[in-house]
Amino acid sequence: MIFRLRRISSRNALTHSVLKGIIEHQGEFLRTGQPIDLVPFSQVELTEWLNRTRNSELGLFCSLNSAIRIPQSTICHSWVSRLVKGISVIIPSGEEKPLKSFFQTQNDVNKRLIKQLLDNENQDLESGTLKRPLTDDQIRANLETKYGVRRSRHSIAHCRKDMGIPPAKRRLSGYKYPPLSVNFSMLYSLTLESVQNNAPASPGVYEFRLKGQEIEYPNGKTNVIYLGSAMKLKKRLKEHLRANNKNVDIRDSLRKFGCSFRYIQFSRDWKEEEKRLYKLFVATYGSAPQCNSVRP
Repeated sequence: MIFRLRRISSRNALTHSVLKGIIEHQGEFLRTGQPIDLVPFSQVELTEWLNRTRNSELGLFCSLNSAIRIPQSTICHSWVSRLVKGISVIIPSGEEKPLKSFFQTQNDVNKRLIKQLLDNENQDLESGTLKRPLTDDQIRANLETKYGVRRSRHSIAHCRKDMGIPPAKRRLSGYKYPPLSVNFSMLYSLTLESVQNNAPASPGVYEFRLKGQEIEYPNGKTNVIYLGSAMKLKKRLKEHLRANNKNVDIRDSLRKFGCSFRYIQFSRDWKEEEKRLYKLFVATYGSAPQCNSVRP
């Protein structure tokens, strides 16, 4: 019993330290609630920060209490990894966020910055501020000028494609889905572990995409195969992964190609948002997503 209590105490202490590290590195995002304020941050960097902070505090304590000698300890990256997995917190905005979402790669940040640049593109085109949609070269130049981020044109094109955003030429000619104004999450692999770690329990709309494969629709190609909505996104996505899932097309797509998912959280009217996005998809590509057998 004593051993178990010590383990619980140690885990609680580590959880407290991990949260302090997240606040230290992602404080601006916690203040604003804006995804663009998330910065590159890895679990390895957190572990290194925890060890520096912990050993510094122990060293100060020992210097103030010269008669006491406490051996400096090292936190393992595996401890942090196991702790972060599956835990969520409520941030100041009231939104539930998995701890894993605070750890961003440079590629994740690049995608958010590109999305930020393109969010107001339609408004700028309509107002005359912008004459034509931004090309990948222009996006690259703007990233460097506004945010100090240097990336190749090829890297920009890869990030844009990952987010489901067509090239400038396509955006000029009847581009409707997905509207840049909606805040889709990053793309995550459609596996049980990934859904558990990345999908929220809140209501919203979700989208499935094939990996490395596009579907030829009447008005163009895209790897989008399904649009849906749910009151509890995590629960619904897990249902799609069951062996007895009734949607045979989704089961076949998962088996043959593998799929990714992304989502938008809505506190209300998520079914209406699903209908709106479904209509935009049909208007853009000329038919419903391949695996949508029923119109929402």
